[in-house]
Amino acid sequence: MTQASKLTSPLDAEYAEHREAEERRRQTREWLEKRERELGFVKDAPSVAPDKPANR
Repeated sequence: MTQASKLTSPLDAEYAEHREAEERRRQTREWLEKRERELGFVKDAPSVAPDKPANR
């Protein structure tokens, strides 16, 4: 008898590339927010970093 292996679909939210991409987006957003604070952009200007991920 053979043991069945569990396959992970690339569409699965737990797929490694999805987690890595989400981490890169989070790091980029944090970096952009930090740069905006450091450079003292105009307070009325909208943030370059999005508040939440875009729905696709």
